[in-house]
Amino acid sequence: IEQLYNLEYVVLEQNSLTGRISNSFGTSLSNIVSLYLGDNSLTGTIPSTLGKLDNLRELSLRKNNLSGLIPLELGSLHEIINLHLDENGLGGPLPDFFSSLLSLNKIDVSRNILSGTLPQSIGTLENLSIIHMDNNQFVGSIPDSWWEGLSAFEEIYLYKNELSGSLSSNIGNMLNLVDIRVSRNRFDGTIPSEIGTLSRLRYIFIEDNKMTGAIPSEIGNLIDLEEMRLYGNGFIGIMPDSVCNLKSSATAKTAGSTVAMGGHLQFLASDCRGDTPEVQCNCCDNCRR
Repeated sequence: IEQLYNLEYVVLEQNSLTGRISNSFGTSLSNIVSLYLGDNSLTGTIPSTLGKLDNLRELSLRKNNLSGLIPLELGSLHEIINLHLDENGLGGPLPDFFSSLLSLNKIDVSRNILSGTLPQSIGTLENLSIIHMDNNQFVGSIPDSWWEGLSAFEEIYLYKNELSGSLSSNIGNMLNLVDIRVSRNRFDGTIPSEIGTLSRLRYIFIEDNKMTGAIPSEIGNLIDLEEMRLYGNGFIGIMPDSVCNLKSSATAKTAGSTVAMGGHLQFLASDCRGDTPEVQCNCCDNCRR
C-alpha cells in the first residue's frame, strides 16, 4: 500500500486489523482524502505524520485500542471536515489547535481518558455543528467563546465529565441547537430562560448536576422538544403548565387557519417523588428522589 502514491481513499473499517498505524500515511501516501481505520484492534499512538495529509477531509480512528496523546500536528489538517477519535484510550489534554481547522463540521473524541479544560479555539469554528466529548475527564467550565461563537451547533455531548460552572444565558445564540447533553457533571446555577428561544431543540439532558432554582416557563416555547431529563439536581417549585402542555398535540382553529397547540414531548423526568417532592409535577413520566 505504501507504493500507491496516488491513493485518495482508504476504507478499512470493521476488520480485525492489529498493530500500529503506519507512518507512511503522510509521507509516501500524501494524497489521501479519506482515511477510515475504525472498528479494528489497532494499538500504539496516533502518528504525527498524519498532520502532513494536506488534502485529508475525513479521519476515523474510532473504536481501536490507541493510546497516548493526540498529536499537535493534527492541527495542520486545514481541510478536515470530520474527525473521529472516539472509543480509544487517548489521554492528556485535547490540544487547542482548532482555530486552523476552519472546515471542521464534526469532532468526536468521546469515550477516552482525555483531561484538562475544553479548548477555547473551538468557539472560532463557524462550520462546526456536532461535538461529542462525553465520557472523559474534562474539568473547568464551558468556554465563553463556545456560547458566543457556535451558532451552527446542532449537537453538544459533554456528559460524564467533571465540568463545572453554569450554563450561560448566551445559549440563546445557538439557534440551530437540537440536542444538548451535559448530564453527570458538576454544573451549578439555574437553567437560563434564553433556552426557550431555541426553536429546534429536541433533547435536554442535564440530570445529575448541582443546578438549582425554578424550571423556566420559557421551555414551553419548545414545541419540538421530545425528551427532557432534570432529575438529580436541586430544582424546586412547580413544573410550569407551559412545559406540561408540550405533552399534548392538539390543534386549534384561529381566523380560518389551524394553529398547533402543545408539542411533541414524549418523556419528562424530574425530582418529583414522594409526599413533599422538590419539584411538583403531574405530567412527568419518571419521578426520582
